[in-house]
Amino acid sequence: MIRVHLKDGRKLTLEHARVVGDSLIGDLRAPSRRGHEPSEKGRVAVALADIESVEKNHFNVVVTALTLGLIAGVLFALFVAAGQNATF
Repeated sequence: MIRVHLKDGRKLTLEHARVVGDSLIGDLRAPSRRGHEPSEKGRVAVALADIESVEKNHFNVVVTALTLGLIAGVLFALFVAAGQNATF
């Protein structure tokens, strides 16, 4: 899946994208909640000359693990602090 930024300001998310001749062809993904993609679905072709930039999503294992570790550490600290403040 890739995000295509067009020179006219539109942003498209394409699945199964490939270059054929002078065009980028792919399946248009459903509109996002942010409303960047147009409402129509289906196959779309975009001239390479009309493309400003292309982004590919990557899953970053290190950042995800660090974020989960930070969240777990904060929750543990809150749990310990709540236990020390409890009166019996």
